[in-house]
Amino acid sequence: MELPIDENWRIKTDTNQWIVQKRILANKDKQEYEWRSQSYHMTLEQAVRSLGNRLLRESPAVTFEEAIKASAEISGIMRRALGG
Repeated sequence: MELPIDENWRIKTDTNQWIVQKRILANKDKQEYEWRSQSYHMTLEQAVRSLGNRLLRESPAVTFEEAIKASAEISGIMRRALGG
């Protein structure tokens, strides 16, 4: 199963785990992209929380208000991606 979150992130499964993956440029000359695993989780909930936390930590927010706004935007992205 592959659950796309946006153009750069997805959550994928295998028989044992949920995997958060990031799309990266693998070959700049050929403009080829590949998915690289970033973290592994026992449940979908853990994978979603992990990705949401990562996106928030990597946001450009520098104030509490900006962090709250970024958190709300990330929550919206995750809800839409997961059909909520």
